[in-house]
Amino acid sequence: MKLALVGNSERIKKDECLISAAKKIFEEVKYFPIDQCLFFVGKTSFFKHENTSIKNFDLTFLIPTKTYFNLYLSLLLFLKKIKKICTINFESFLILSNRALTLSFLKKHGIKVREIICIASNQPLNEILKKIHFPIILEYDSKRVFIPDGIVLRDVLKLIKVGTPINIIQPLKPKKIVFSFATPSKTILLQKNKKEYKIFSNEKLEKISQQILKFFGCKFLTFKFLKEDDWILDKIILAPNFSLFSKFYKNLGEDIIRGLI
Repeated sequence: MKLALVGNSERIKKDECLISAAKKIFEEVKYFPIDQCLFFVGKTSFFKHENTSIKNFDLTFLIPTKTYFNLYLSLLLFLKKIKKICTINFESFLILSNRALTLSFLKKHGIKVREIICIASNQPLNEILKKIHFPIILEYDSKRVFIPDGIVLRDVLKLIKVGTPINIIQPLKPKKIVFSFATPSKTILLQKNKKEYKIFSNEKLEKISQQILKFFGCKFLTFKFLKEDDWILDKIILAPNFSLFSKFYKNLGEDIIRGLI
């Protein structure tokens, strides 16, 4: 079998453990940096890198980042059209790539999540002010902006393209920050303290991680949990730093790649 890994040029080092593991298992492996590929959709659609077409590969391993969301979305539609297997389906990608939608969806299924208000940039300011308490953080177009008061909020909204979806969240100072990396066979938890990481143990977080992984039918997912009075899910990360987790999870690359077969 032939495997195509699709990431981007900025994160190749983060994906090296996957690339090296894949080369031990698959007949042919190629890394497609999506920001350096030729992509055309029409009567003769193609997706190529260095003159190699993704159509030549049996399986595509997608590592989607927010920066190139529209490109990844288009690629998923293209792969679906030509009936190629991908590690994430189109429907799951649409939900998981939208933080507010993901958390709202999981909250309805009994999982404690961080509260997020989602608005459109053209929503009247007085309506927005009824829903929030300052300070807040605005998330839009892969940006995060700290907003101390209504005057700054008004000025920032003027700069955002009309109709752009915006997430509004309250700043938090959690007691603990824990990242969970889950595959069907294993879950590893890392507690973050400034720039350092160490192994963390918590059965509840492991159980939640596996529950969500199975729910979306993914081969792997990364979760960020925050500890306040209780643990809450802050977000799900589709493109984690695999090299970081591989320092604590022996054979991480091999486990993920073998899980594809």
